[in-house]
Amino acid sequence: MKKILITAMISLALFRNVALASILVIIVLGAYINSAPAILSKGDAIFFALKGVDFIVQKMHDPIYGGFYTTIGPNGEIVHPSNTQKDAAAAAITSLAMWETYHHLSDPKYRDMAIEAADQMLKNWNQKYGGFNNYVERDWTNPDTLHLWVDNSMTTIALLRTYEETGNLIYKEKAIAAMDYVIDHLWYAPYGNFDHEVYADGSYTSNSHGVGEWVEAWGILASWKAYDMTGDSRYRDFALSCAQFERDYLYDAGVGSFYHFWRDGTIVDNRHKFSAQSIEALVVTYRHTGDTQWIELAKNLLNYGKMNLYETEYQYMYHHEGDSVFHRMIGYHTFHLFNSYEITNDLDFLELAVSILETYSKHFYSDQYGAFVVEYWDPEGIGQIVAECVYLDHQAFTILAFWKYFDVMMIPSRINIAPNTINLKSEGEWITAYIELPEGHDVNDINVTTVMLNDTVPAELYPTEVGDYDSDTIPDLMLKFNRTAVSEFILSKGIMYGNVTLTLTGQLYNGTSFEGSDTIMVRMPGDVNCDGKVDIRDVALVAIRFGKSNPDPYYDMDEDGVIDIRDIAITAVNFGKVYA
Repeated sequence: MKKILITAMISLALFRNVALASILVIIVLGAYINSAPAILSKGDAIFFALKGVDFIVQKMHDPIYGGFYTTIGPNGEIVHPSNTQKDAAAAAITSLAMWETYHHLSDPKYRDMAIEAADQMLKNWNQKYGGFNNYVERDWTNPDTLHLWVDNSMTTIALLRTYEETGNLIYKEKAIAAMDYVIDHLWYAPYGNFDHEVYADGSYTSNSHGVGEWVEAWGILASWKAYDMTGDSRYRDFALSCAQFERDYLYDAGVGSFYHFWRDGTIVDNRHKFSAQSIEALVVTYRHTGDTQWIELAKNLLNYGKMNLYETEYQYMYHHEGDSVFHRMIGYHTFHLFNSYEITNDLDFLELAVSILETYSKHFYSDQYGAFVVEYWDPEGIGQIVAECVYLDHQAFTILAFWKYFDVMMIPSRINIAPNTINLKSEGEWITAYIELPEGHDVNDINVTTVMLNDTVPAELYPTEVGDYDSDTIPDLMLKFNRTAVSEFILSKGIMYGNVTLTLTGQLYNGTSFEGSDTIMVRMPGDVNCDGKVDIRDVALVAIRFGKSNPDPYYDMDEDGVIDIRDIAITAVNFGKVYA
């Protein structure tokens, strides 16, 4: 890049060749833009999450019978009768998305929607045979005769989450009943794995004894969730057996990835795909067992995807090997990658998730419809293939991904601000902040140019220093802020005395955001005890400390490190003032 810029400047300076210089600059800037990772802001994450939620609430919620349509046209139109069917798995992911939205916004309408989605799952319960039907019709009649393991595993996870949120035992009981059903009817003992599907009565279909890696992945996740909630060792054993099945029968050690589909001992689809669900399932297995083989296997799957399916120019992931277009399903893969990062704190998971979510938000979101409606995106510019329908489960997974992005990209940090008592009319030059990051993050990675105090006052670029201000053995970064600017900001809020919370935000060089707050005391001149008025008590508080060096800054009116006649004078001059 430097060489091209130098050539451009020479062309312009020596030969006045503006055209050549312009072309070269465009080339280098284009190369730079394509190579530099773009980072979504917190506001972007909230925007896309809420757009997805609003689309589901306004266009996919059934106003007559309740519950949520499985698919819908991008304008909310019914483009096929099957669109209005109520799918158990889609309702499960919708419930999880609504719970996350409720926790981020504290709006009870999203809690109610989460519970309604959970109740939709209950209506998919097969009263005769047990287990969850794949779908029912809009009016809750005519249930599908198939029982899919994916549906039952997703509903197990979502119902247990709803039980945790509400304390209503019906959700826990049905979740455990679903696990017991699949153990009785979908467990394939010869290989120690969960089957793809059976009829409701437990009889086999033409697709029985066949599984893809995503089927086993959801089995692992649901089994661990059931084990965590009940302590029943059966669920732990099933989770481990499924993980071992993936390792022994689906894993292609030669390339470091899973085959796409297996049936009764034979690989029937030998394509390799990006296995984000299995990455999280193996990471969760590692968390429960401490056995490093599972995290190593998860990292192998991740590295295969990065090396063979990741398109570096567009920073996106092909779904299968041999694909020429990008698929909407990658939207929910980011959700699993963010979960894996939260467990391991391994930045490899985070960086890939951020990269593909950024591209997903650019090319799959439609401003016209206010939803993620593009089914495929052709990176070569031949054209986009737009889906006839918006898929409830993929919309919900996208919501979860953006809330996860919001959470993991905001590292909680510890902030100490000095002095902890500020005279808003003081002539001091600086306010100092000390930033500590949690384990796994380095304060040397903080990009000082991004650090702001209350989104208003930027940090000074120097001086900065890494040390241990509070002697807790955790490194902290010292930054300075213009004191006058901070005081003016506080005064602009109508605050003249009392406690004020100041919040620092910023980013690491890899784009990860951090945030932390500290509460300080502010006052006007002469108001020693910060009660909004200057009276004899303030004069007395200064006078009895006359002559002290390095005093508590609470009593040092001019903040020069000593209580002297000037501090008494400041208090006396302002005697009788009352501050708003």
